[in-house]
Amino acid sequence: RGVCVLTGRLTINILAVMMTISMVPSKTFVFGEKNPKVKDGNSLRIGTVENELSNTDGTIQRHAWVRIPLTITKDNYCLSLDYMAPNTINTGLTIFSAENNGVSVLPQLIRRGDALRVKDNSGKQFDIANVFQPNQWVHFDIEVLNGSVQIYINGESIQYNGETYTYTLKATDTKPNTFGALGDVTGGWYDYYGYYDNLTLTEDGEVSWRETFDEVTSADSLKSSGWTFSFNSNNDAIAFSDAFALDSTNHCAVAQIS
Repeated sequence: RGVCVLTGRLTINILAVMMTISMVPSKTFVFGEKNPKVKDGNSLRIGTVENELSNTDGTIQRHAWVRIPLTITKDNYCLSLDYMAPNTINTGLTIFSAENNGVSVLPQLIRRGDALRVKDNSGKQFDIANVFQPNQWVHFDIEVLNGSVQIYINGESIQYNGETYTYTLKATDTKPNTFGALGDVTGGWYDYYGYYDNLTLTEDGEVSWRETFDEVTSADSLKSSGWTFSFNSNNDAIAFSDAFALDSTNHCAVAQIS
C-alpha cells in the first residue's frame, strides 16, 4: 500500500577527484499487507450488509454515506484511502469524492462491479476494468500538485487513452473542505456496502491528518468530530449500526513510509 510522499533519490558519480550528488525527485510508495484479515485494527463499513442487493427493480430506495470535515492549508496535497469490496456485483458506490460546501471539486471515483469509474468536472468519464477483486484491499492516492490532479491505484498512475490521466483544476475548483461523500449516495437500487480504512491527508509531503479507525470506539462516536452520516432507515427497519459499523475482521494496516 502507499502513502503519497515526495522524496529524493540520490545519484552519486565519483570521478578521479570529484564527487557529485544530485537529487532526482521520485515518489515512494511502500506497500504492506493487503490481506483483509490483519489483526489489531478496524475499518469502517459503510452500507447495510444484511441488505445485500436488496432488489434490482428500485422498489426499495436505500442509501448510506458519510461526509468528513477537512481543513487543507497547502496548495499541494494528497488525499488517500484504502477500500475493499466484498464482491464485484455491479454497484454505484462512491469510493472517493472531495467537496467544497457540497460541490465536487476533485475527480470522483466510483465502483462499478470490478471496474473503477472516473468522473471529473471537465465532463470526462471513463472506466478502468479489473481494479477490484472480492475481499482485496485497493489503495488510492489523489494528488494535487501545482494545480494538476493525478490518481494512483496501488502506487501506479491511472491511464486514459494510453497516457497518464491528469485533471487540471479550474478557477472554480477551490480546496475541498469535505472528504466524501463516501458510500452509496444514489438512493437507488445500487444498495450495497464496502470497507474504508486509513483516510489520510498529506500536505507538502507531510501527513497532517489520518483516521485509521483503530482508536475509535464506535462509528457513532465519529459524529463528535463533525462527521455527517446519512442513511435510509426504510421505515425504521434499518438502524444506524446496520448502515455503519467498525469491523475488526477486515482491516488494512497503515503503510510504512520510507
